[in-house]
Amino acid sequence: MPTNRVKVRTGGVLIWPHVCVMCLGPATQELRTVFEGWDQVLLIPHCDSCYSKVKRLQDWKDGLFMIAILFGALGAILGVIGIGVREGWAELLHVGNTLMMAVAALLIFFGLSYALLWLLLLPLRLILHSKLARPGAKRIKKKSDAVNSLLQFSRESYADLFRQANGLA
Repeated sequence: MPTNRVKVRTGGVLIWPHVCVMCLGPATQELRTVFEGWDQVLLIPHCDSCYSKVKRLQDWKDGLFMIAILFGALGAILGVIGIGVREGWAELLHVGNTLMMAVAALLIFFGLSYALLWLLLLPLRLILHSKLARPGAKRIKKKSDAVNSLLQFSRESYADLFRQANGLA
């Protein structure tokens, strides 16, 4: 197992060392995170700089998701109009129920617009790489072990501090 991964009990209480999970600087902010299987909200420590980078990427993804939902809703409206006039691409799906057609159009347009926006914005994401960051800790899902979870940290040294704080080998 890589040294930046730590096995913990799912849903258990975790003690986070009070240093930034990403750069190991003094922690001044806590990022509210929910891992599947935990009942409580986890507060992961970050410094101001790393916190703003993680929040910026999270806001970026949320905004992209909302734009894709708007395009999906527009697609659903176009799908319903297509059924109403009985011509256009909507007839290709051969869905008799108008509600089902609207749902199908919503999903198709949502998926296509999200993928297209993600690809079109790739150069911008690469340019802004120093201003965006993924969270310093994430849960790796394993279906074979429902009792234990595997946490992956961006830095091995933070994983060592985390093991010491939680009394793990």
